[in-house]
Amino acid sequence: MRCGHTIHSKCFKSLVKFNGICPICKKSLIEQSSEITEEIDKMISEQKMPQEYIREVNILCNECLQKSTVMFHFLGNKCNKCNSYNTSILKSNPEEKQN
Repeated sequence: MRCGHTIHSKCFKSLVKFNGICPICKKSLIEQSSEITEEIDKMISEQKMPQEYIREVNILCNECLQKSTVMFHFLGNKCNKCNSYNTSILKSNPEEKQN
């Protein structure tokens, strides 16, 4: 796989169909095309967030392993370092303010 982990070929084919994410490190099994990223960008720009959900979140990019702060969106949270949507929202303590 792109990440260097090994997996049985039948399992790999199943993962690509299911979610395309390595079960060990969460990196994408295939490189995301710019067309897919542009389509997600378009869907996000057309889907305005309800006022009660407008907030910043801290994310970890599963591709470049960088942390960043972005505006939350239901459809995806784009890494501002490598432009991947393969990100996870980081949990923080309730007392901490999110930047």
